[in-house]
Amino acid sequence: GRYVADLVAEQLPRCVVKELQGQAAKRHPNRVPLKQVAAAVKRAFLGCDEAVLAASAQHGWTDGCCCVMLLLWGDGAVVANLGDSRALLVRRVGEGGAAPQGAASLPP
Repeated sequence: GRYVADLVAEQLPRCVVKELQGQAAKRHPNRVPLKQVAAAVKRAFLGCDEAVLAASAQHGWTDGCCCVMLLLWGDGAVVANLGDSRALLVRRVGEGGAAPQGAASLPP
């Protein structure tokens, strides 16, 4: 729903930045390994989920939302989701980009 989506849109980037700053404080930001970045993103999503649950209980919201995030980090990427959303990597080959035939669908 709108209230939850607005809250996630406001809070999730802040949670991700906060978690990444914690990792960067331990070492140079450009040298944080992708595995640690992925763990920081996971903690950020869990923290955002807790904030949504608390706000929902406080305001009596019964709706929810979905979110997909792609974070490019060095030569790698972290993909995360909230709710029953999914991401599919599509590579452009020639003139038209399309989902590869038989592309795997991973659970959220």
